Amino acid sequence: MRPKPSARLRRARELQTIPDGNPGMARADLARYLGVSRAADLRMNRERVFQVLEKQPSAILLEILQAAYDEMNTSQRQTGDSTMGKNSDLSVGDSVVVKPGVKDPDLGIDIGGWQGRVSEADADEDTICIDWDSVTLKDMSPSIIDKCEEEGWAWTQMYLGPTDVERTEPRDTEEDVDEMAGEIEARHRWSHLGKEGKRIHAVLAGVDPDDEWEVLSAWETHLRQVLRFPFKAEVSEFQERGPLRAGDRVKVHRIVDTDDMYGVLVKVSHRREQYVFPLGDLEATERGSSNYGFLRDYVVWFANQ
Repeated sequence: MRPKPSARLRRARELQTIPDGNPGMARADLARYLGVSRAADLRMNRERVFQVLEKQPSAILLEILQAAYDEMNTSQRQTGDSTMGKNSDLSVGDSVVVKPGVKDPDLGIDIGGWQGRVSEADADEDTICIDWDSVTLKDMSPSIIDKCEEEGWAWTQMYLGPTDVERTEPRDTEEDVDEMAGEIEARHRWSHLGKEGKRIHAVLAGVDPDDEWEVLSAWETHLRQVLRFPFKAEVSEFQERGPLRAGDRVKVHRIVDTDDMYGVLVKVSHRREQYVFPLGDLEATERGSSNYGFLRDYVVWFANQ
């Protein structure tokens, strides 16, 4: 089976926004930066997490980090020495290959020939955790990774019985694994959002995810092409200041600008007054219209960026 997120990580995924002044960053996305609590995932995402913390200090992300490290340390203490399980002479760091005919315990597909390194074990359950090597990750079907992202499963590792594998020679380094996992993560950054994630990926295809202005420009170009103005909308997010409040009905007339903090800005009218307002804080009121879906995709992206 694949490792599942801890209760604290699952709870973080359920909550929509962080409470400490950063409503634009969703807890679900922060939790996804870590995946499950294991050393390789933490190592793979550490630099990205620290970049996020520098940009938007977040109490919930610090809490998630601490929970993940605590569980990782607990797992290491439970492992004890490096000998794996009651009926195995495998050790942490050993390269192993899955025997022919062994099935993925979650998806039921044949994973014979998949290769990786032993990272931990549960002596009581007589199971081992295998961190897949870079070759296995590279050959992994995108549909498997999409499914894992949607379900909150780890696609970089799996728990099997020690009799399901046998020793083999390594064919890469741990650095190769981290590099390949990072490349795959970038390609599937939005897969956890399901169908909305696929549409978001299509909008941002070929765009450097680290170039904030390029990303915002891609959204502005896309929204100018697909949205039909004017249309009716409702303020869907709490507003700390300004004349508009959550629940107010407005008419959206056109896109006027793009801002690095507020995203795409639009001209709206409300009670004979006109304002410039963040598109990400609006929801189209006509659910059957194409505008509703296009705007919803942008709002979901903005909340999870």
